[in-house]
Amino acid sequence: MSEYEEGEYKVDGEKAREYLERERFVTETVNRVHSFLKYYFEAKYETYYRIGEELHRLYNQFEWRSRLRMCTEVYKQLASEYRDEFTPNVLRKCLYFYEYVERKENVWNNFRKLFLLCIEKEEGKVVQSEQFTITGFLEGELKNIEEEVMEIFNTIRKVYPDYMMIEVEDIVRDLEPVKDLLRKSLKRVLGYRILWEMFNENIPDYRLIEAVKIGSAYRDKKTLEGLRREYKRLGARKPKRVPPIFCIFCGSQLDWDDRNIDWIDTRAHLTCLKEYLVKAITSAIDMPIEDPKVLELLLEELISKYNIEEVIEEGEG
Repeated sequence: MSEYEEGEYKVDGEKAREYLERERFVTETVNRVHSFLKYYFEAKYETYYRIGEELHRLYNQFEWRSRLRMCTEVYKQLASEYRDEFTPNVLRKCLYFYEYVERKENVWNNFRKLFLLCIEKEEGKVVQSEQFTITGFLEGELKNIEEEVMEIFNTIRKVYPDYMMIEVEDIVRDLEPVKDLLRKSLKRVLGYRILWEMFNENIPDYRLIEAVKIGSAYRDKKTLEGLRREYKRLGARKPKRVPPIFCIFCGSQLDWDDRNIDWIDTRAHLTCLKEYLVKAITSAIDMPIEDPKVLELLLEELISKYNIEEVIEEGEG
């Protein structure tokens, strides 16, 4: 007996209506999915995307125990000829693919806006004595061009790992090689087949520009082995999220990207450490130690290991 029929317990009318409404939406979703599946062999990856789009809409329409549970409900109503190919797990992957592409499309759109806005700024394509953007003027919402640039940049900055130091100029410079592609959506630039490969390797948002540079060259190629190798490389390089550390002498933050120095063992700028050791050797500071010769040996080792004299000269220059 169904839980919505009278029996050992009753379900209130509101819950019953919600159940029936959900079933109706599932049926409508399946009908639309069937219309996509007719073209599956002609446009395989776009079909994955369109199915994912319908599943995303359904998932946000009601409360579900999980994505897999929802996909199982959809699977139950699929025509038998599609069930072997589109299991609940495959349907869920289609949903994840759609969400992945939409997230990347949103990041790409922000890249496009930032680049084109900066170009407009450089070319003087602003109104009101070079204070407001043309787009804002046409849309009836005047906005200072500098404010709009920083607003978009702050949104983009969130997709980069905290340890990466970037500025507006860095992003604009990285986008220069693909500037001819910036007037198109990401789906038009790469196509669904390339986006599927990007999704499989889970390339992060902050590597999107690199992925577009590589993927656009494969847009019309039949074989994608080279692309897969490149995308695997991009997807495998996970961000190194580490807490900031500071020099124990001057208090300034140390640079994790300086791979020539083991900051775990030496939590200090080289110049600060050398200055401290020199002062200790010359008794300029009080540093109790049984054998002063140890300080001289430590200083010699520091200079030898890190070529500190050269570092100091570069800093002075």
